[in-house]
Amino acid sequence: MLTEVLATLPLGDPAERALVEGWGRAVGADEAAHSVVERLERGRLTVAVDSSVRHYEWMMRREELRAKLNGFLGGDTIKEVQVKLRKTYGR
Repeated sequence: MLTEVLATLPLGDPAERALVEGWGRAVGADEAAHSVVERLERGRLTVAVDSSVRHYEWMMRREELRAKLNGFLGGDTIKEVQVKLRKTYGR
């Protein structure tokens, strides 16, 4: 019952929810398969990627990515994109 109630509550930032739910549409299926939205807080989007090569690429394209994601959201919500390397466990 608690799960059903929590599902109906408007938790979190609407822009963050839109990014999490539409990440594949926002960045493309291939990019989405190798990345995840961690959080959007005070205009700073934190994204984790799964390889050092992708991390470097995304770091070089942060402004391009910011503009693309703001276009997806339909505003100027994202002021900065922070890219980090996702920790993989069990390797």
